[in-house]
Amino acid sequence: MMRRRFAALAAAAALLVGGFVWATPTSHAAGPVTSVTLDTSSSTITIQTGTFQINPTVLPTDADDPSLTWTSSDETVATVDGTGLVTLLALGSTTITATANDGSGLSATATVEVTANSIAVSPKTASVAVGATTQLAATVDPSGTALTWTSSDETVATVDSTGLVTGVGVGSATITVIGPDGVGPNDSAAVTVTPAVVPVTGITVALDNASTIVGGTAMATATVAPDDATNPAYTWSSDTPAVATVDATGKVTAVALGTANIIATSTDDSTITGSAAFTVAPPAATLQFQVNGDRVAEGVIGAPTGATFTLTDASGSPVSTQFWATCTVDATGLCTFPIPDGGIPTYADYYATLSSAGWTQATSPDIYVWDLDGTLTADSPIVLERANPPLPATCGLGGVNVALVADLSSSMDGVGLDTLKADFQAYVNSLVGTNSSVALFTFGETAPADDGVNQNRPLTSVATAAGAAQVNSWIDGWTAPGFSTNWDAGLFQVANSGIAFNLVIFISDGQPNISSSGAYDTLPDNVASANALKAMGTRVLTVFAGSSSSDSTMNLTSVSGPTTGNPNAAVNDYFVSDWANVGGVLSALASACPGAPVPPAPAQPVSAITAGTGGSVSGALPFGGAILLVVLGGGVALTRKLAVR
Repeated sequence: MMRRRFAALAAAAALLVGGFVWATPTSHAAGPVTSVTLDTSSSTITIQTGTFQINPTVLPTDADDPSLTWTSSDETVATVDGTGLVTLLALGSTTITATANDGSGLSATATVEVTANSIAVSPKTASVAVGATTQLAATVDPSGTALTWTSSDETVATVDSTGLVTGVGVGSATITVIGPDGVGPNDSAAVTVTPAVVPVTGITVALDNASTIVGGTAMATATVAPDDATNPAYTWSSDTPAVATVDATGKVTAVALGTANIIATSTDDSTITGSAAFTVAPPAATLQFQVNGDRVAEGVIGAPTGATFTLTDASGSPVSTQFWATCTVDATGLCTFPIPDGGIPTYADYYATLSSAGWTQATSPDIYVWDLDGTLTADSPIVLERANPPLPATCGLGGVNVALVADLSSSMDGVGLDTLKADFQAYVNSLVGTNSSVALFTFGETAPADDGVNQNRPLTSVATAAGAAQVNSWIDGWTAPGFSTNWDAGLFQVANSGIAFNLVIFISDGQPNISSSGAYDTLPDNVASANALKAMGTRVLTVFAGSSSSDSTMNLTSVSGPTTGNPNAAVNDYFVSDWANVGGVLSALASACPGAPVPPAPAQPVSAITAGTGGSVSGALPFGGAILLVVLGGGVALTRKLAVR
């Protein structure tokens, strides 16, 4: 209206100017909008944050009304102003529309996807059993972004909107997570689906021995249900380890009296356990044997600590393979077998049989078991004999230390003693020039023998005639005061002298009749003193002169050893002869020393000593080292000289 008024006034003014009337030209209208487009290269625009400008093109450029109206289909995602400037507000999708205002109805659109900056899945690999679930997590920037989860193979695994994966079938699938509407960055995880888990439902425990004594063992076994459980593993424990312990293999060891539960716990589910009671009971009975070793002092026999024995029956067979059927000698000399209830039959004899090396068992006392009750002790000790040490390879002319030990009991009085003296003196004279030394020991009922002239004499050099004369003068003064024969005292005084001799030679009728302890049975004491010598490396040789018997042979072998009759005299432990041939034995032994002058041949040939009476010394090979010569008389003197070079 104002425009028309302004035009009318202008025309009137023109007509009045200069008296002329002017004509006004008429304007040309451009017309309506024919086209609206936007400057996007795609119908979908993907963007993460910020703003961006959409530029429209309106044709014709001189359209009557080229103005546009801008709208967003979802202004929670993005808004647009009147110039086409889009502002992003949240992740999602919206359509931006530019519509012509001239009523032509023309418009253009662009789809805007607002996506996350980044997405990361963890873990990258996962395993799940059929029917079970596992949770995947996604870290997204910005946080709070709505995500889409998908599975590459839903016959293997499915995934829900939170990333929870469910195993469907055995195999592998890729689980992918992406932003809203499936656009923007994405990440994935590899999922392996395993067979369905079979859980453990129960465990039972069994023991192969539900009760034993301290030190005993048992084996525990566990049975897991069901037998096709996916994880059947279990661990062992004891609820009272002070009573019984159990190792990883199920071996149970009794520690102290009492009861303990042996428990198997499922590693699949620690609430599932099984147990069995294990009782540690006192032994029903104890069998004890005293075991003798070396004499350590007069009247004191030491223990062969560490020697082991097996409990055997009358046939010599072990009664059991269980631990309680084996014992080790303790520091007091006791060998103890703790017998569990029902461990051995009653009304039977039982023995402790040596099972370790280094010793020989000389006696085997028994224990008769009427019933399994209390402590049962053998009536006599087990006597152990040390192995006889070997002789040195040679003796040569370097000299030896010799101990002459004379039996001056009553049986040696008279002519026998005079002959014994002469033979010893001849032997001493044979050592002149060999750089040897001689010590003298005597015994009868005691050691030294009871008489002022029978005392022991110190180690004295006989390398010269003067030294030999000194020793022979001591020998010449010996007397035989009488009474009994004490091998124990005679041997131990040498062992206790502090000098280690290489050889002990016993010449006896084999019938010692007293010992330092006063016991009627002298064998345990005699062997203990012989053991003390053997422990020092001294070889013990016994020569029996007289009629052999089982008792005399046992006495000889228990002191020395079991070997006889070997042509090599140096390896024999004992000889059996008569007095007429003892000189031949000693001469043959002396002549076997390599490098030594051959002594005069004995009047009685050595060949007279036959294997039937204890063997032969013909062809005897060398022995060497120091010599302990023990002559145990029976009323008859030695008749041959013993020469040592």
